Amino acid sequence: MLGLDVRVTGLATLARQLSVALPVTGLLSDWRFEEGSGDIVADQTGNHGIDLTLAANPNTAWQSHGLSANNGAVQTPVIAGVRTIAMLYRTNTGTGGFHHSGPIATNKGILGSAANGATLQLTDTIHIAKGSGVAKAYRRDDTGSGAFTLNTGGWQVVFRELATSAAGYLTFGGRGGTTTNRNASFDLGWAGVYDRALDDSDRSSIFNFCRSLLRARGGDNYVAFADCPTQADALILWGQSNADGRALIADLSAPDQVRTYSEAFILQNEFLSTTTSFAALDLGGNHCDGGASYFGPEVIWANLRQDSPTGRDLYVEKTARGSAFMAPSSDANVATGASWSEGELETNAGWWRSALKNHYAAISDALEAGIGLNWRGVVWWQGEQDALYTSTADAHLAELTALIASFDVHTGFESVPWVIVQTKQTPPPDAAAEATVRAAQASVAEAMGARATLVDAGGYPVGGDGVHLTATGMAGIAGSLYATFF
Repeated sequence: MLGLDVRVTGLATLARQLSVALPVTGLLSDWRFEEGSGDIVADQTGNHGIDLTLAANPNTAWQSHGLSANNGAVQTPVIAGVRTIAMLYRTNTGTGGFHHSGPIATNKGILGSAANGATLQLTDTIHIAKGSGVAKAYRRDDTGSGAFTLNTGGWQVVFRELATSAAGYLTFGGRGGTTTNRNASFDLGWAGVYDRALDDSDRSSIFNFCRSLLRARGGDNYVAFADCPTQADALILWGQSNADGRALIADLSAPDQVRTYSEAFILQNEFLSTTTSFAALDLGGNHCDGGASYFGPEVIWANLRQDSPTGRDLYVEKTARGSAFMAPSSDANVATGASWSEGELETNAGWWRSALKNHYAAISDALEAGIGLNWRGVVWWQGEQDALYTSTADAHLAELTALIASFDVHTGFESVPWVIVQTKQTPPPDAAAEATVRAAQASVAEAMGARATLVDAGGYPVGGDGVHLTATGMAGIAGSLYATFF
């Protein structure tokens, strides 16, 4: 890495070397936050230099990577014709507050959990770039709240596209207006303002430009997985009880029952839990919502990685819960909080919301640790619950299709492979309903083409309940899943 004292010329040289160019069409202002001292931040493009003393409660301090504010804000001069605001910033995990308020007159931020009012939030378009690239931020459509990717921690590039052009001064970090209630702690590495809406190419270029800034400034500061010093493999595991695991640890071989892991890590999130960090896989300790006696595919994957090391650690992002439906809670058979339906994002009770929150936390935690996750794929293992009733089975095709589409939009992982485990119970409680679910799963996999693989759970040994795989069955199917990705 380059030294910490790289100035404007050095940054420009680095950008040219990396073929990183900041889009200039419509660029009104461009602040690098690289001065290192003083109260004035130069505008590299326009004439809107920032006086750090203007905010009602700035609480700013210079750092090697830019500027920090502890429950403070940065205020710009008056700028006319603002349409898009972009910002490279970093928050602590779980930070609330009014991050990146934008136009001061609105007195509204984009971190909806703390913002007052929703009108601007709902009309603005928010994109986030971190980890692997750019994705549209999820926010609740009814209130604008729940933009939880914004406070999952770590460096990220935020793009706020206003519905119409605005004029006035802007704030970065804290709440708008003249109030001193600025409960937003953050680091600021760059900000820019455009008089136009940006497209995907613009946002990608700005993301790469911000990567070059962080690389030039050195230190353990990463906004992209590719720039992290440690590279690892990662899998996503989502579904219901078989994905969570109901195979007995006691039925593993004696050597496997006492394994410890130094190359397998898990972020296992129960429903809307506060778990936000990966931890070394602890057999019987931190990987199964069903209890300490059980295991799921993650243990077999860890065993395989340990027995045939690749030189890369394995990280598993897991959100799975027993008795979870794909059908929405509007179905009389589905209780509130028991659904993976994409439509349940609008409530605080949906498993898809919990999975997204878990995913954003996984990205942030890895970046903060300097770990570049190579996302190998998604394992989707769910359907047994929907196969209990005709109505829930009939909803499976549309609901699973909608969930995958939502995944692509809100993660930016449109090319990440999926393995869909085709449900099979012995005997099925409702043979016709199970056939409908199995047909839906096959149809979704077929529609995804080469991106998806269908793995039939039938033929793998199950316990006396006819639903949950035994230790032998789990080892068999988990091995097959692992081989699909590696």
